Amino acid sequence: MPRSVVLAAVGFLSALVIVATATAMHRRTANIEPSDRVHGMLVVQGTSSQAEGDLFGLLCAPNIAKPGRYRRTCSEVSRVTRLFVGYGMWGSKATIQRGWNPSEWSMWIDGKSVSLAAFGSTDRTLYHYRPAGGRDVTLREWSVTLMRPTPGRHTIRYRFGPSPQRTFDATWVFTVSEE
Repeated sequence: MPRSVVLAAVGFLSALVIVATATAMHRRTANIEPSDRVHGMLVVQGTSSQAEGDLFGLLCAPNIAKPGRYRRTCSEVSRVTRLFVGYGMWGSKATIQRGWNPSEWSMWIDGKSVSLAAFGSTDRTLYHYRPAGGRDVTLREWSVTLMRPTPGRHTIRYRFGPSPQRTFDATWVFTVSEE
């Protein structure tokens, strides 16, 4: 085989190795996308009605009334196939339209950043919602679900704010039971 063909083949293979290495390194540092895994848990798009458990249902106190930094400990979470971990905001449809902007929201699962825009959001009605004075309100929440959450301690963190002075930053710590 001519030397120029061998050198071209070696150069091509070297380029493939560099591209593959760069892609793998980027993937390790990239945001979590639908169908990615974090600590053995598959992170998928899904709504609370599709899940067996809702982290912000009865397990964790979801309501945050004013800007600030919060850390809350939740009740122990039973092992389920699908645990909904989407969070959001409630109010009239007009209030949500004014206040909702994907670029203002951030989420982390066990310290790993999530690409929220890739998961999307859904709206649902909360009937006779006590924090809203018993009125019906719309809840817009991110469509993020954990498949087969692994036993042990985990964190979900959301940060939202129209400005640095009015940022809501909350971390919920929860433990998935061994059984």
